[in-house]
Amino acid sequence: METGSTLLAEQKARLSAETKRFAALLAALLLAAACLPFFTSIFQTQLLTGALILGITAMSFALLAGFGGMISMAQMAFYGMAAYAMAITSKTWGWPPLASAGSAVACSVALAAVFGLIAVRAAGVYFLIMTLALLQIFYGVAMQWNSMTGGYNGIAGIPRPAVFGFSLGDPTTLFYVALATTAAVYLLLRRMLHSPFGLIMQGIRDNPVRMAALGVRVQRHRWLTLIISGAIAGVAGILGTFHYGVVNPEVAGLSTSVLVVLAALIGGVDRLFTPVLGAVVVSILVSVMSYMMQQLFGTSRYWTIIGAIFVIVVILRENYAQRGWSVRRVLAGRGAHVDRAEEEP
Repeated sequence: METGSTLLAEQKARLSAETKRFAALLAALLLAAACLPFFTSIFQTQLLTGALILGITAMSFALLAGFGGMISMAQMAFYGMAAYAMAITSKTWGWPPLASAGSAVACSVALAAVFGLIAVRAAGVYFLIMTLALLQIFYGVAMQWNSMTGGYNGIAGIPRPAVFGFSLGDPTTLFYVALATTAAVYLLLRRMLHSPFGLIMQGIRDNPVRMAALGVRVQRHRWLTLIISGAIAGVAGILGTFHYGVVNPEVAGLSTSVLVVLAALIGGVDRLFTPVLGAVVVSILVSVMSYMMQQLFGTSRYWTIIGAIFVIVVILRENYAQRGWSVRRVLAGRGAHVDRAEEEP
């Protein structure tokens, strides 16, 4: 009994120490990120804001793919639903900002809930195909419903509200709001993944048949996970309307959806914070390659080079993953050959 109590006390002490290290690391990263606007231009600040918005969407993808076992191409449909709802209610109907934001998240949740009633019955590649179909349906509706969505041109001139007296039309203010939102989303998802619901979700990912045998309602948990993911993508969609000031059908285009997937894959879908890092890499790479191709060759056809770079990165990342390396282990100084059970999401 004394040995068991000692081991339990040691385990609690170790977890407490890891929690403190995590809190210190997160605080340091947030402080460093908060100082960036003082050393960057307006364009660079806007680029980082776009990367954070992409990172939030990539986190919603990682929640489904890495922890729910569902690879989705529909994240930008949820993003677009919230963006259109925010634009229509705030500009066309004249709603106050909080009411518009609440309705935007509610619309993305409703879309995820309705779609999930059908999609969660499928798994693997069939779920992927269904999410891709939803993305194309949303794109077609946004393109054809001119009276509501503005068709191909979309909706421009979306009003940007003020937060504590600071207008979101200011790039620096919007950056800080996006940074705070990213941190809040990460912490909430991290807490959820350590809850009983999150553990059940990961159990379903690993062995749905065994979880069903234990009495877990697998489809209901997958449905709820999809709804949570849709809400997160909806939050990103709201920030996107403030950042770009316009919403059009291209938000649900295949190219933008591929960016979300690539950001998550480069960062890694087995963690929550790494898709944000992947989003920063993707945003900077797209911007640099677009500029270089335009300056050197007078063309904007840079996707071939970016695609080749992504292929190389994914191959290298898979190689390192097989050897037991990860971003978290490198930061912790533990290297390879560490059990996955020792790491936290």
